[in-house]
Amino acid sequence: MHPTVNDMRRTDEQTQLRIRPASLRDGPVIVAVIRQALPPVGNSFSPVLTSDAQRYAADRQLGRTFYVAEIDGQIVGMVAVRVLDHRTGEIARLAVLPEYRRRGIGSALMVYALAWGREQELMRMELMMPAAQGALRQWFEGFGFATTTTHELPGGLCPISWMSRTLRPVTVRNAGRGRDHLSDPAELCGVGSADAPGAGAASTG
Repeated sequence: MHPTVNDMRRTDEQTQLRIRPASLRDGPVIVAVIRQALPPVGNSFSPVLTSDAQRYAADRQLGRTFYVAEIDGQIVGMVAVRVLDHRTGEIARLAVLPEYRRRGIGSALMVYALAWGREQELMRMELMMPAAQGALRQWFEGFGFATTTTHELPGGLCPISWMSRTLRPVTVRNAGRGRDHLSDPAELCGVGSADAPGAGAASTG
């Protein structure tokens, strides 16, 4: 079931924004947007796979569902979501093309992702981001996210922060649940946020 904001539309002067579920044939475009919006991710996006269709399929096999933002029929941004367990969801691949940033598209995608989490009756949504990107962190904090932990990763990779936001009252604390199901931290190094001041996207507008 899709969230109640499915196929959400918003009119900005003469521009109409539509958010819809991605289809299989959107795969090559999604990969192209990732490459343009998030170069550090795009350049290493499943490099062992030989085609855009395979790269997109690999992400979907991880359980991610993609939603795309369109303006005049062109895909200009996206977000991916998935259920990690019966109470927790993940937001990833949040990206907006550089030329379409600062128009509220990233914010609309984030609102959509949170609505998806509520529709799934989840208690919490989580994401990962580069710890050094303060502007991006502040952007996520504006949506109610708070940093839960930061890890120095081996191999010279950038420090990664995990952020979490409660969707409804939580009666059972998350007692040490592992983070191994979240996006690969190596993909996040050097990535910004799309609508955040001076940046491009999360693990994950």
